[in-house]
Amino acid sequence: MGQTSLPRSVIDTYPLQGRMNIFESDTRPHFVRTENPGQVSVVHTFNTEEDIAALSRDFAQAFTHGAGFWLYDFSENNWFARPQFMPMLRQFARIANSGTDCRRASEVAFVCDFGSVPLQFYAAGENPVPDQLIAVNAPELCYAGAPYDAILTEDLLAGRAPEYKLYIFSNLVRRTPELEKLAARLRAKGKTILWLYAPGLISECGIDPAGIEKLTGVKVGMIRDKLPMGAKLADSGDPLLAGVGGTELYTFKEGPVFYVDDPAAEALGHWQYDGKRRVTFASKRIGKSLAIYSAAPRLNRALFRNIMKAAGVHLYTADTKDVLFANRSLVGIHTATGGEKTLRLPQKARRVTRVLPDEAVVAENTDTVKFTTPKTATVLFKVEY
Repeated sequence: MGQTSLPRSVIDTYPLQGRMNIFESDTRPHFVRTENPGQVSVVHTFNTEEDIAALSRDFAQAFTHGAGFWLYDFSENNWFARPQFMPMLRQFARIANSGTDCRRASEVAFVCDFGSVPLQFYAAGENPVPDQLIAVNAPELCYAGAPYDAILTEDLLAGRAPEYKLYIFSNLVRRTPELEKLAARLRAKGKTILWLYAPGLISECGIDPAGIEKLTGVKVGMIRDKLPMGAKLADSGDPLLAGVGGTELYTFKEGPVFYVDDPAAEALGHWQYDGKRRVTFASKRIGKSLAIYSAAPRLNRALFRNIMKAAGVHLYTADTKDVLFANRSLVGIHTATGGEKTLRLPQKARRVTRVLPDEAVVAENTDTVKFTTPKTATVLFKVEY
């Protein structure tokens, strides 16, 4: 409980291309422990209340992304056609049929690149870096306090994506003239760009670390060896490091490894490579734009939150404990901690109506929603501005 239930897809590229994503909920109810003991390792709930909280989380995750939704019954026992789930399913249907505006309102883009995927594997076996760049970072972002759109580089190149304040290029390792022009356009607009690991390393001419600077504007060096990669964040007063100074980013051994070799960049984190203290997390002002580079592939929710703040992104939550859902007319959380919660809306709303787990008007003429949850819960509000 308390997990994100993200889909295994680049979910927000679908509506940009005139298509609809269908979200599959693989959540198993608690009674699977006895009815289907072979699946016990993937059962994470222990009672009906937790079942409903988890299934409601899956629905909220799908619906706030404008996706379809279905429950996968991994048995012949009709898991979800049982009386305890009927009120929940009726409420899902009411929300889905209410004419709610499910368009996104994100100020953050998490950009994935299909063209880089075949470039990130060794002939002798998988390179774990891509998993860290996408499958680990994406869930952490869900706790950072602001919604984000998972889109493709093709959406940006084709001009079909909206404007964002923060662009996170997750797994991009290739470089093309079109991608260089895209990066230059984003910088010219004063955008904040987070670059991870090795953006621009590979072109049609081969591997060249100088290509990283051509794409990002940050000069980066490379060591071809497999080494433990990471960053010890500086204990400084830089806002990007608020609350995380002195901590280490997750490390694992892989290669090649990278470091910042740019005197114009501000060093924010270091790591030891070959007995030398190298800069592995840094920021650099390039005109009106802020470039942030991390040689460590994996960041954490607190650092993502600080980067969002630096980009001027609106933060709905007060901390990084809960999963956030938000679009133009819905906002909510999934929590495993419970207690007093506060959601800060981007503008004053004339009416706020709770739609999960039940339906009730909870506030009017406000930009702040305060409520209390049990330890495990999913709460979703409809906001009318």
